Amino acid sequence: MQDTIQTLPHPYPAMNGATLAQVITAQYGTTDPEALAQRAGVQVHYARWFPATYGEFCAKTRTITLNQNAPVSLGAVLAHELGHYFAQEAGYEGNTDVQEEIAKSFAEVLLQSL
Repeated sequence: MQDTIQTLPHPYPAMNGATLAQVITAQYGTTDPEALAQRAGVQVHYARWFPATYGEFCAKTRTITLNQNAPVSLGAVLAHELGHYFAQEAGYEGNTDVQEEIAKSFAEVLLQSL
């Protein structure tokens, strides 16, 4: 499976999660997930729930909620959820497996740069 975003006319070309991360970090001037969220106008909230999921992105409210009970770095979760946000901004609306691959590779690029 190739994690490529199929776009309609939009400022971002068709790209995978890694390329999307490179474009976005150049555009916003940071690879730090918290700074990137702030500069993009995405609100970040913290909550605790049974860790079936580590984070949630709500497109309607432009909000990411991070699960403080997650057994992984919240910075990594935030980077992953930002991948979902920016993929949606780039016009990608595909199946869940591809969306997850895009968010995963987006996060990997962000976290490698820190």
